[in-house]
Amino acid sequence: MRKSLAILTVLMLAAMVGVASAGEKQIRLGLALQTIQNPFYLTLKAGAEKAAAELGNVQVISVGAEHSVDLTTQVKQIEDFIQMKVDVIGVVAIERKGIIPTIEKANRAGIPVITVDTDADGGKREAYIATDNVLGGRLGAEWIIKMLDGKGKIAVLEGAPGSQVNDLRLQGFREAMKKAEGVRVVSSLAANWRRDTGMNVMNDILTAQPDIQAVMALNDEMALGAMEAIKARGKSKQVLLVGYNGAAEAIQQVYKGAMAADVVQYPERIGDLFVRWSLRILKGEKPAKFHIDSGVNVVDTVLMQKVVPAALQGR
Repeated sequence: MRKSLAILTVLMLAAMVGVASAGEKQIRLGLALQTIQNPFYLTLKAGAEKAAAELGNVQVISVGAEHSVDLTTQVKQIEDFIQMKVDVIGVVAIERKGIIPTIEKANRAGIPVITVDTDADGGKREAYIATDNVLGGRLGAEWIIKMLDGKGKIAVLEGAPGSQVNDLRLQGFREAMKKAEGVRVVSSLAANWRRDTGMNVMNDILTAQPDIQAVMALNDEMALGAMEAIKARGKSKQVLLVGYNGAAEAIQQVYKGAMAADVVQYPERIGDLFVRWSLRILKGEKPAKFHIDSGVNVVDTVLMQKVVPAALQGR
């Protein structure tokens, strides 16, 4: 019964996207996200839908595992896509190894698979479209090191343990930290990508390490939670807070100076690239590199106030 309901939901979603004009073959793309509640994935989804609308003959059917964010839910969603015979499946892998058998099912059904944001450890994937998260982590660390003039104490808010994205960002961050002997990471704790957990963990860190000078949060939701904890302790001027994602709310806080900087990735571009590369792959084209890099950068308060209109301040 649950599987039948899931299939019905996906079919209803497909119907809502629209119908191709008469005589035109419509391309259907299934996109299995970890969640469609997080702002990053909402923006990615919007980017894919915008590209599909521009192309005119493409449906994007997006689903998310939502609050469960477990492998079982994602497997069922991808199996529904296979049963629907979509043309391409995009996957943000919840478990890099656990999702392999399901990708292999899609391979046997002749449906190309593209991993998005988070890769899998096996199965045939035509491409991996994502931010260079090692570079992003390194850029965030280098910005902090520069602002601290190579001396100080730093805390890190990590995402979910075992997450590929978390591991890659930490890898880049730690690589940069090894080159800064005067900067010491005094706390590195998981806050599971959540705003409320970020606030609670930040409170614990400030209690144990009241003299920290900077915090690197590996996503913006955790950074925004940490921002509230830092404000409540009256330490906004003492602690440089750096987030990661480029969420609109976080960028606004950078503009205002409540956050010092943000590592910006481009989820809308990831969604756009997923749609456009799906069509190119269906035509037989292969990307020059398996990892299609969607770009990453750091913005800080000084930069934002130079280039962004005052409307972002809510005026």
